Amino acid sequence: MSNIQACHTTTAVAISEYIKNMKDHSLLVGPDSESEQWVS
Repeated sequence: MSNIQACHTTTAVAISEYIKNMKDHSLLVGPDSESEQWVS
């Protein structure tokens, strides 16, 4: 079996900072009505 290296990264902090800075000029759209709790 070969050794495969993996790297886990996240952009959650960068995306949330961007959204906070652009809150007056942004529109967040979720995939369904359940996602409203995460963007309202």
